[in-house]
Amino acid sequence: MYAAELAKTAKGKATGELTELVAALFERLRSCGVSCVLLRGYQELFVPTGYLEIDLLVSPGDPVKLADAVAPLGFVELPAWGHAPHKFFVAFDAQRADWVKLDVVTDLRYGAPMRRFRVDLLQECLQNRVVEGVPQLGPAEELLTLLLHCLLDKGRFKAAHQERLAELWPALQSDSEAFTRAENYARRFLAPALTWEQISAALARGEAEALLQSRTRLERQFLRRQPFASLWRDVSARVVRRLRPVLFALCRRGFAVALLAPDGAGKSTLARALVGDAMLKARQVYMGGNVAARNVGLPTTRWLHQRLKAVNGHASKRNPFYLGLRVVAFGNRLLEQWLRALAAHYHLLRGRIVIFDRYVYDAWLTRKKKTPWKRVRRFLFEALLPEPELVFLLDAPGEVLFRRKGEHSPAWLEQQRQKYLQLRERIPNLRVLDATQPAESVRSQALVLIWQHRKGNGSRS
Repeated sequence: MYAAELAKTAKGKATGELTELVAALFERLRSCGVSCVLLRGYQELFVPTGYLEIDLLVSPGDPVKLADAVAPLGFVELPAWGHAPHKFFVAFDAQRADWVKLDVVTDLRYGAPMRRFRVDLLQECLQNRVVEGVPQLGPAEELLTLLLHCLLDKGRFKAAHQERLAELWPALQSDSEAFTRAENYARRFLAPALTWEQISAALARGEAEALLQSRTRLERQFLRRQPFASLWRDVSARVVRRLRPVLFALCRRGFAVALLAPDGAGKSTLARALVGDAMLKARQVYMGGNVAARNVGLPTTRWLHQRLKAVNGHASKRNPFYLGLRVVAFGNRLLEQWLRALAAHYHLLRGRIVIFDRYVYDAWLTRKKKTPWKRVRRFLFEALLPEPELVFLLDAPGEVLFRRKGEHSPAWLEQQRQKYLQLRERIPNLRVLDATQPAESVRSQALVLIWQHRKGNGSRS
């Protein structure tokens, strides 16, 4: 009865409602028979906006069942090399306009930076859970796991965690069964480094941070009790994390996304938004000719650009200096193009998403006579570039583009727009995004498409 009342109290303090994705997630877990429980962060589930991380403890026999249950909801499993026993699943929640991440564990382990100390409390957590919509820990189990999380994982008590402990303590005192379980857990796992009397006194005074004085003693105690297992978990996790770049290159390569649009459509704005998304882990490679906008290039490019600009119109095209400068500039552009290609391949090997701000497809807008030299030139500039698996065309009428940037003319911009739209016939993976929408809406639409592609093809190995 106590646990149900505590759950109602927590829900009463939560704001908003579960988004459709989060509600469907817990319904799927229930209907598929996945034995799990929320470790912490119940109130955050009801915040309708922003990034959400859901920490779930799952029965050791149910991870495969969980993966099958969440896949139809758009969740993609991310590599967790070096993070055992964690598994990570991520989906983009259009209602939140942000990410939902499942951090799934099949065992309770603590420690920083490696989770090396095991606490054998999984069965008690599952047996004493409160199953009312969202399965939650029993009060005694929540108290112990939250204390261990703050002491061993974080080394501090966040304000939200202190507030939750302040709610748990008086409620525990009114439930003798839960109080007894909590006391037994403290004696079983924490004493003598941290006694129940110390915990009781600190929580009664509302001074949970005083327990941090016992952190070092607690770590040493766990190490004495689990010397070989703790050492093995620590060393193996460090080795696997060191091997992550190799594992990504062999098993989980990234993919490229190209952004196309006339001037003023918001390519650079979208590129910055995608690169700034912490979950996407994308890297931008600017492929245009704007020297000031480049982020991968040669140190000689700016100097050559200034020299050509200075002599252009003042020197004869047959002037040896001018001709030599043009030849050097061409070689510089070609080397810079290859450097950009190598940078893109490097990020792809690291499992990242590469965002091309402009791409060689821009050159396809102008139909030039295909002389042998131009065929060779096109081959040299395009051969090393990775082909984008997704191409986004930001589309807006010429009048809109002109109002935004004030460059060229509405008629010229509309003409460019129509040429870009004709690329749909030549690029089958091109997706048109409505660039007249607010930037946040364009970002959300792009993220949904990227994550759908990751879900369908990004798990290839």
